[in-house]
Amino acid sequence: MHYYINIKADTNDADYISELNEITEEQLEKILPVIEAVKGFKQYEGKSRSGRDWTHHNNFPTGDCLREDLGEKSPEELYVETGLVTPEQLEAFYEVVPSNEDGIHTIESVKLLKVLEEQTLL
Repeated sequence: MHYYINIKADTNDADYISELNEITEEQLEKILPVIEAVKGFKQYEGKSRSGRDWTHHNNFPTGDCLREDLGEKSPEELYVETGLVTPEQLEAFYEVVPSNEDGIHTIESVKLLKVLEEQTLL
């Protein structure tokens, strides 16, 4: 049996990208805690550098989509530093997360496909 993971992410105001990757059962076991942590994400309050209060809704901000100037936390701060996942688990998840030159801010969906048979047609 083959496993594929399809992750859909938001890069900017409903500009979605997705990526389909084949993964092993071991890789899947390694990243499941990260998926659960992202699934359990709760919005939080932060402060901009100027002291203004901000409510953050993005569950996986990376690259330019990470607004540190507004007090937003990176995935490492959200999930590793809080003890929800290990650095190794997060690194394995990064390998299958879609991204573009500006990064992403939200994981919208994660789908697992279990393929019993694969046939090449062309």
